[in-house]
Amino acid sequence: MKVSPIPIPLSGGSACMWWVILLLSRAGAGVVGPVDDECGQHACSLQMLQHVAERRLGHSPMHPDPSVVRWDQLPAAGALVSGSLSVFLDPEDAKSPKLELEVEMHFADQQPAPLGPLLLHCGGPGSGSSCVRYAGGSHLEGYDVWSISQRGIGPAAEPALNCNNSHLPAKCPASGCKISDFTDCPCALPDGMPQIGEIWADIDPRNETQVEQLFRKRDAWGSRCAASPKFQLVGANGKSYNFLEYVGSQFLSYDIDRFRRAIGAQKMSFYGYSYGTYVAGVYASVFSEFTGRVVLDGNMDPSPRKTAQATGDALANDKFIAFLLNTCKAAADCPLKSPEEEYDQIVAAARLGNLTAPTKSGTQFPLTVGMLMAYIQTESLSNSGRLFHRALETLSKLSPKNSPLGTIQSTVAFILDGFCFVKGVSTWYTYDICVGPGHTGEDEEAPYTDFGEPYMQQCAVWGVDQAGYFSVPDLMRQWRSAAAQNGDAGLAAVVGDMVGYFLWPVKATPNAPMGSSIVYPLVVGNLFDPATSYSWAQDMKNAFKEGSLITWQGIGHTFPSRASDYNREAVAECRVHITEYLQKGTLPPNGLTCFQVRYEIALEALRRRRTSALRWRKHSISAVAGLRRIHNILHRGSHRFKGDLRLWYQHVDFCLRSGSTAMLTRVLMRAVKYHPKEVHLWLLGADRELQQGHIEAARKLLLRGLRCVPKSVKLLLEFLRLEVGVAGQLLAATRLKQEEAKEEEEEADTKDVWAPSKLLFRKAIAKLEGNAADTASYLAASVQLLHQAQEKWTASGGLSEWADSLREAAAKSRPGVGQGASPSNDEVDEPAVTIWEVWWTEELRAPAPKSWSDLAPVIAECSIGAVIGRAAEVLWQEYQKADTPRKELVKSLLVLAKSPAATSHADAALKVLETFSRAASVDDATIKAAFETLLERAAAMHPSHLRLSLAASRGAFGVAEVLQ
Repeated sequence: MKVSPIPIPLSGGSACMWWVILLLSRAGAGVVGPVDDECGQHACSLQMLQHVAERRLGHSPMHPDPSVVRWDQLPAAGALVSGSLSVFLDPEDAKSPKLELEVEMHFADQQPAPLGPLLLHCGGPGSGSSCVRYAGGSHLEGYDVWSISQRGIGPAAEPALNCNNSHLPAKCPASGCKISDFTDCPCALPDGMPQIGEIWADIDPRNETQVEQLFRKRDAWGSRCAASPKFQLVGANGKSYNFLEYVGSQFLSYDIDRFRRAIGAQKMSFYGYSYGTYVAGVYASVFSEFTGRVVLDGNMDPSPRKTAQATGDALANDKFIAFLLNTCKAAADCPLKSPEEEYDQIVAAARLGNLTAPTKSGTQFPLTVGMLMAYIQTESLSNSGRLFHRALETLSKLSPKNSPLGTIQSTVAFILDGFCFVKGVSTWYTYDICVGPGHTGEDEEAPYTDFGEPYMQQCAVWGVDQAGYFSVPDLMRQWRSAAAQNGDAGLAAVVGDMVGYFLWPVKATPNAPMGSSIVYPLVVGNLFDPATSYSWAQDMKNAFKEGSLITWQGIGHTFPSRASDYNREAVAECRVHITEYLQKGTLPPNGLTCFQVRYEIALEALRRRRTSALRWRKHSISAVAGLRRIHNILHRGSHRFKGDLRLWYQHVDFCLRSGSTAMLTRVLMRAVKYHPKEVHLWLLGADRELQQGHIEAARKLLLRGLRCVPKSVKLLLEFLRLEVGVAGQLLAATRLKQEEAKEEEEEADTKDVWAPSKLLFRKAIAKLEGNAADTASYLAASVQLLHQAQEKWTASGGLSEWADSLREAAAKSRPGVGQGASPSNDEVDEPAVTIWEVWWTEELRAPAPKSWSDLAPVIAECSIGAVIGRAAEVLWQEYQKADTPRKELVKSLLVLAKSPAATSHADAALKVLETFSRAASVDDATIKAAFETLLERAAAMHPSHLRLSLAASRGAFGVAEVLQ
């Protein structure tokens, strides 16, 4: 029976409690109402309880659980609202200290938001709730987009990971200022320790003594910082907690899910940049069932290990330096004359202490290799590439080859000002010591361009997130291995990683390797990302196997948030797929690449059209700058993905379209190096050499190709075509010379010009022996070449010998000869027909030609049905051209009709019968008997063949109209 709800005049929690009591009582009494057979009464009651519990207060983003989320302003559609999220330090311990985390949400224009909440995380660790302020665009429409300042991060964080105790000393002692003169924060670096930052340290990363001293200083620092009073918290039960043990990404995922429950959301979507991909990946792995759509852009390693992150950082930074210098080398306006050579000279000068700037006191302050690498690394994070030119110009000004001493010193000062500052004052200049945010742990503004940032937040999170415990001797062993494998930029990143969080004083609580089979993320990887290696994007896709990977052929850190000046269409191409996924859940094809070069090619084509329309004749740098840039992009892409043939062919195609002949040769040579079995590349290379008149080079290329693919019909044919062409040119040249000199005796010297062609033909046939399909293709093409040569050089000796060889090869290769008739099928029929047709064509053209009366018995006895059918067709065609007398036609047809192979092949029987009906009279008793015998046998063998059955029913005199 149906039970109506009992009206209870209560509201809020009391009403909800009465509903719970009522449901439990009904469950116990067995009056829950109709239930599904697959769901018991008790289970259904629990489901109803859960449903009521989740919706009891009607929580939503605009009306969240006030005990968990509090908005500082009144929420409204389309508004940006700030607030706080209340969490427990230990999510499993309700008596642990409570933390208040800053959150901000940009509410969707339509409420409730059609697509639910989406967490936007800008990376770090260090980005805060203000990240949402920079969000926008059609791809986020329909979402309530929010951001969070995770534990210890943000201006209102309590306790905060960063320090806020820096100050300027009134006066330095006679011995000089120390770090402790600028801060009294327990987590500031100790006196005498070089500054460190996100994956860099202010030393020479190749100097073993400096590296070991740095590690030992950091090791001693750890216990002091971990014991800092601000990190010691006490819970409601009097239990003590160290805050640093609870700042990892796993705890952040608990906080995010607490927010989800507080706003009554069924699922949480994510858009994560850089470290934000790590945050989203951890949540999607822990709370898979509550995860919605996820975009991961600029991916971190999904397997949390300290050594793996250091290796990836080294690879990314070394790759970026190579990319930067190669880009400069290809650019018409490169400020470095010899980029790689000058870069090495600049690094060497820094290593020797020769890159200096004068301080206020007049002493020379050096720029270290580590700080130089940190500067380049900072400029590299521009995902539009706009700061790359500034980095190159800075390197040019540091180059002793390009710049005077004054320029070098002012450039060194520019870099030092960006790293060595406290309270807006350049410490290196004013106090003769470099003290900066990496020392003091305080986030503050530089006097000019800001390059330095505190490192505490990143180290605190990565130190507990990632597995690995190391002592100083352990690190030195790893450093020696890294020094042997990496360039200066990569090694500087390794040292920065090691000193930052390899020696973190709190024991790690690593996240599990990421992955889920029920989450379908869109992974975006940037080929030349210096901060997050592209290989990590591939690893992230492997972790979430049901997702898709988009590759952006771009530069800088993460996919461009907005279109830059030179790649807007390329950015838009990728952006469309991201929007489709976020709005509709449609994943693009896995492995999709957004080709940045397409825009560049279109731009170059536009430049050419406008130049032509304006009738500009004067050449300028713009005539080559675009071409160089496109070639450089294509070169980087094919070099990075050597196995992707599409990139190689795209570069070849552009070379052909742009007329870059010299570049085309180089590209083809590189392509065949990595794809030696790609026949088309060898053919393109040989064709290129032939167009340049380099016959010997083309011959060598084809020979190399045949060594790699010895049985390639295409290569063998092109080689034969080459030799035939060369022989023709030799004959033409010789005959011209004879006509001029009237020396007929030189005729004998021309007889052997066909020798290479004949030799190549015989070797090719030997290589292809046993493969009927390839042999057929080669013979058919060879016949065409031979006939063309015979028509043009009728009096030339040597061609008859080639014709004999070809005829002999065709006779030997005929399917069925020597083995009995082969079974008929599609794979056998086509090559068999081709080879037999080559054979009889050459026999009919021989110096002592045979007739069809001679050939028909051989065909009837040895060939298959498809060959007999083709022979009947050719006989009729030649009869129509009056090349074959009617008597010979009929005689040959009679022989073919009696062949068992003709009977076994329905189409062959039809073709013989059709030819009979057209060319012969069935009044002749012999012809009529052969005709009827073939028709009866074929119809009996193929009863399901409609035309044969119908022809058999009509008889010999009525068959013509059926067959035709």
